[in-house]
Amino acid sequence: MNRHTSSTDPLAGVIIPILVSALAISTGVFSYKATQTAPSVYAGYLVFVAPLLLLTLLVAFYILKPLYTTADADALTIHRMVGPVAFPYTTICSISILSNKDMNGAIRTFGNGGMFGYTGKYYNSRFGKMTWYCTQRKNYVLLILSDNKKIVITPDNPAELLIALRKNAPANIVINN
Repeated sequence: MNRHTSSTDPLAGVIIPILVSALAISTGVFSYKATQTAPSVYAGYLVFVAPLLLLTLLVAFYILKPLYTTADADALTIHRMVGPVAFPYTTICSISILSNKDMNGAIRTFGNGGMFGYTGKYYNSRFGKMTWYCTQRKNYVLLILSDNKKIVITPDNPAELLIALRKNAPANIVINN
């Protein structure tokens, strides 16, 4: 099994503490204002629900972030804390390394845009709808599946991943550098 790491983007090191601090401060201010202006039952509810919701989102983003990718005999697999996402070679039509320019204008339509990674649904004019399992804003690898779904991953060394795929994947998969 070839293990290909996916390091977290340096921007996440800045985003995470700032966002957590901002969320904590705004939750505190909101909770204080709620206790001053709203009935006590409503205010008490908000004081506990808002931080719980924020904590739930943080945990979800953390456990869904991609850790590493493997290319074994049967599938390309993205490993996460919650469980792997496998793409059997029989479902992959092509694999390509993309430049940062190829991903210009990508818009997050539903997902996480920097908190421990970039995961979820994205769109850009060149590729249309995509599902991202990314940890950084570089080293893009695009998988096009047989149902025309587009998957984007970001291993630390895309060329090394393609070498492993050439060894393990069937010859009918188009692999572009």
